[in-house]
Amino acid sequence: MMCKLHLWLISQLRTQFIVPMTANHRDSRVAPVNTVLTRGEATAMEKSSPVTVHVRVDFLKIGDIDTKSQKFIAEISVRLRWIDSSLTDISEEDFCQNPKSSFGPINVLFSNLEDFKWHNIMWGLNPHGLKGPEVSCYHKIKGSFFEKMELKDFPHDVQDISVLIVSENPSRDVVLLPDSDPSTVDTTNFQDVQEWHLYQHVVLESRTLIVDNEKHEKMMRTAVSATCRVARKMKFFFYNALLIMFFIISLSFTGFALSPSDVKFRLAGTLTLLLTSVAFKIALANSLPTISYLTLLDLYVLGGISYLCAMTGLFALLSIIKDSGNAYQDISVLIVSENPSRDVVLLPDSDPSTVDTTNFQDVQEWHLYQHVVLESRTLIVDNEKHEKMMRTAVSATCRVARKMKFFFYNALLIMFFIISLSFTGFALSPSDVKFRLAGTLTLLLTSVAFKIALANSLPTISYLTLLDLYVLGGISYLCAMTGLFALLSIIKDSGNAYQADKIAMTSLIAFQLIWHLFYTSFFVLRTWGKKWEQDNGYQTFITKAEIISLSPNQGTDTRLRLHDVIKRVISCYVAHNMTTDLHFYWIVQFSDI
Repeated sequence: MMCKLHLWLISQLRTQFIVPMTANHRDSRVAPVNTVLTRGEATAMEKSSPVTVHVRVDFLKIGDIDTKSQKFIAEISVRLRWIDSSLTDISEEDFCQNPKSSFGPINVLFSNLEDFKWHNIMWGLNPHGLKGPEVSCYHKIKGSFFEKMELKDFPHDVQDISVLIVSENPSRDVVLLPDSDPSTVDTTNFQDVQEWHLYQHVVLESRTLIVDNEKHEKMMRTAVSATCRVARKMKFFFYNALLIMFFIISLSFTGFALSPSDVKFRLAGTLTLLLTSVAFKIALANSLPTISYLTLLDLYVLGGISYLCAMTGLFALLSIIKDSGNAYQDISVLIVSENPSRDVVLLPDSDPSTVDTTNFQDVQEWHLYQHVVLESRTLIVDNEKHEKMMRTAVSATCRVARKMKFFFYNALLIMFFIISLSFTGFALSPSDVKFRLAGTLTLLLTSVAFKIALANSLPTISYLTLLDLYVLGGISYLCAMTGLFALLSIIKDSGNAYQADKIAMTSLIAFQLIWHLFYTSFFVLRTWGKKWEQDNGYQTFITKAEIISLSPNQGTDTRLRLHDVIKRVISCYVAHNMTTDLHFYWIVQFSDI
């Protein structure tokens, strides 16, 4: 009982006087501890070798772990244990009343301690140790500790929270080593259980530090680090960050519900989502410290922002594509009456018009559909006296679809091979920039020449076709890769250069996969979505004919002759070879009327 009373008095004196006085003369981040209270009572003796102090650390309670400030609050117990053969004849009670060691003062400090709330010391002596009298010194301290966190895997990260115990004595006098008794951590007193999972193990490691003493001389000290591990529970960030960003990205697809001509509404929607995602990114940045690298959450959010930027540019690009059919062409015949509309009115016949697909000669390049559409029109033309005159007309239209296999094998596939060959540059070292640039520039010139050759197969048009988009996208990609190779060459450190090269290659492969997947989806939706009719389908647009100022017999006779003329014209038209943007204009005069 007397020993316990003495220990309590010593701890109170230590807390009230020694620790505050020591803290006033040192950095606030360091809590020095003197294991010998009365230095004058210690007897000096020569030592041929340094004293070995065994360190055991127990985490009694772990409080809040602050990711932003990179701190954690903990209550720990540290036991220092060493052998002192000079204490053979001293009992445990006498030692507790007047603790001393023949080795002189053994001082330790907690180097990553930011601020401590209280600190107690207890002593113990085991006179019957295996190697002699064993002195034990127990430090119980509660405070805030600094911990540098690795946040690359945030929010699915695992963090080490550690306490570093450093000897203030040089290594020639005192050596700190991990104790053979295992250190522990109390998981039941973990307060931040809603955000973190605390593992049930503690790892002690010995270290050697080189520091400057008061005379600015280099001095070697030993230290022991006690580390336990926590894993972040990511459900909070999944529901409040990743899922919300996923919804923002998904909403951008609603722009495809609008017509490509409604570009202002499409851009308004994507720009609103883009601004929302940027504001969301700024809000998320407040939950992390200022770090110079990207976390997993940053990569996802920045990827979503980049996607919305690309979607905005895509909607702007699609607005310049004026052609609404692309792979489908309408071939039509316009039959115009030379008589004014007050005398003759041309209207589609009630009998369906037809097209003979068996006599179609350009079957290798085009597919001819089995339907004809007749539409009535009204034209205003000048007569011989330069007077305005209204005439009626009927247009007969059938549709052909281009068979794209020729352009797939001779254009798209070749351009895909040219783009894919650019990845061979990564087989060279980043320092071989001249060979990398030579290869990509050669592929770039090849693709430009290929684009010029493809332009000869199309008329001069003021908008981009789907083939133009793919080829120009490939040329832009080769230009970007050329600039990337030049940029990677400025990284002089070989380790960083190879790491950046690997990241660049992975990113480009992912970009190419996404680009081709998107282009294929867009191509299928744009061409197949505009298909007028399947091969076996048959559709007829019937409009009853009305001829003004004609008797019923004359009207019927005129209607039948007009139907025969349309059948002959269409049959004659599709029997000839198809040429892009080729139109026929027919003027039919009915002399019988």
